[in-house]
Amino acid sequence: MSLTTDMAEAESCCPAMTENVSFVFETRYTTHNVNQRLAISGSLEILGNWSVETAVLAEEMPANSGRWRANVEIPRNTSFEWKWVVIENDRSRIYRWEERPNRSLSSGTSPAHVRSAWNLGEEVEIPLKYKFRRKGTINSCSEDEEEWSYLPSGEILQRLSKTNDGVKDNATPYNSTQNGNLNCFSGNQSEDSEKLLESEENHDHNFVMNDYLKPQNELENLSTSIDERVKERQSRLIFVILVLSLLIGQFTTVMMTVLSRIFDKRFLKKMFILQIFLFGLFVINRWSQSVESTTNVKHYIQRSNVNPDLQLEHAFMKPIDLIRNDCGELCNTSRKGQPGPYFDHVTANINCEAIFRNEYIDSGHGLAHAPKEIPKELMDEYTMNGRIGIKKWYFDEQYLGKKAFTPVWTEEMIEKNIKEAKAQKLFSPYGLAEINALRDGLKHAPGIQDGRVLVIGSERPWAEACVLEAGAREILTLEYGKIISTHPKVKTIVPLDFRMRYLNNTLGEFDAVVTFSSVEHSGLGRYGDALNPWGDIIAIARAWCVTKPKGSLTLGVEYKYEGEYIAFNAHRYYGKIRYPYLTTNWKQYHKGIGTQLVHVFVK
Repeated sequence: MSLTTDMAEAESCCPAMTENVSFVFETRYTTHNVNQRLAISGSLEILGNWSVETAVLAEEMPANSGRWRANVEIPRNTSFEWKWVVIENDRSRIYRWEERPNRSLSSGTSPAHVRSAWNLGEEVEIPLKYKFRRKGTINSCSEDEEEWSYLPSGEILQRLSKTNDGVKDNATPYNSTQNGNLNCFSGNQSEDSEKLLESEENHDHNFVMNDYLKPQNELENLSTSIDERVKERQSRLIFVILVLSLLIGQFTTVMMTVLSRIFDKRFLKKMFILQIFLFGLFVINRWSQSVESTTNVKHYIQRSNVNPDLQLEHAFMKPIDLIRNDCGELCNTSRKGQPGPYFDHVTANINCEAIFRNEYIDSGHGLAHAPKEIPKELMDEYTMNGRIGIKKWYFDEQYLGKKAFTPVWTEEMIEKNIKEAKAQKLFSPYGLAEINALRDGLKHAPGIQDGRVLVIGSERPWAEACVLEAGAREILTLEYGKIISTHPKVKTIVPLDFRMRYLNNTLGEFDAVVTFSSVEHSGLGRYGDALNPWGDIIAIARAWCVTKPKGSLTLGVEYKYEGEYIAFNAHRYYGKIRYPYLTTNWKQYHKGIGTQLVHVFVK
């Protein structure tokens, strides 16, 4: 029988391939409350095109098990990027994305089972589908005699061997040398078998590795390292206890000899027993703290909150230390500057990837109410080692992750604001003089005219109206709370999405950045953000990272060259000490007017 006839007969017994293939994604993650769930977002339309509003929701199976599963139909022979994300059940809030580069996969013509660990790699199992007849000849190809099955990769490789016993083209028959039965494979099985063959040569018969990371082994290695580290600490603790015991024993012998001449021996005996009891309590307490430390860190890892890019020591570090570590030279406020046109010009090596990757920078403080006082351990960082004074002025306005002050910006509202700005009638909480100060600054800012502009912090769209009046082509407003804008030239984004779009390379660059009375609040906890002594400096540094060369920053904050302070938790009042660090790497270009003094900088 000819090959052509064989292929024709095979096509009659094999159904046409669908346009999609089934992908099953699985991971382990323990959510913090019942309102959280996992989802998959990625670069394909079926994955939501990185929009959480259309991401694929995962199901926890069984309930409260920490095992999440999502079924997705992926177009055949398609490469795509994706990530896990923790969101609110109603998609109204993003809690966190995976803190790692985008995952990447390619679909073939067969289904795949993708197992991954949070932030770590994934294993992809490809169970090849095939049709076969246990009995009959090529002319008795009936549905009753055919069945779909999954085979271990070893048997698939044997059936799809590279010998002359069979043909491996699309939907072609193959006479198995094992049992003599005719098999009818659908899909480009030769391509998939090559992948499986590669995995078999690596002594892994079941999986094709994407990132060459085995989540289970990675977690085991981390736990092993922690065990070794804690055992070392416990050994040192035992040594210290033995030395103390010897010293206490010697001291006790001397004291018993001296005191026996003064006190009754029975009283001394009771005191000695009490001393031994108290020392035993001390030993038990220290030992339990050591064990608890080990348990907490292991639990921290098992909840998949450890970024493998960080060193093991980071598992023992506080979030503020992790921020300081990633911020690096930028957050060193003892750097010396050079004289500039209006104040000192300070420079630093900014690690843009690190300050965007750090999840704690955009996290909330998690308290029922905003903090009222600066923690003692952070006082030196906030006051720049006592160079800046502290006053009290308290607010509790938690917008982070919630609706903004004005949650809907309509096109009519913004267009009305533009007309009012031109007519000197625009309202803002800061008064008409401050509006005109910003408008004057925008006239001197390169990149505003016909540019893509980032606006940082905006409760009402009056600043956006001024930017559009100045000729901007497009605006993206970054705000703690979620805002819906219906104006075609104004889009909005929350901090977590802003960070992830930068890491996903989907944010793009801006011709100019505008911020008025916003960054001075960053890191003070007023709006629900976590306490961060460098929150304002990092916010402006991130703006520097996403601005095109020769682009501009129009910055309006309360400024006076002498007499700066922090009114906690309301805002910072800048002057010659902190302002140069706030504007690190930005070149001074124009000094404007206003109480919220407007400066223009260029990159």
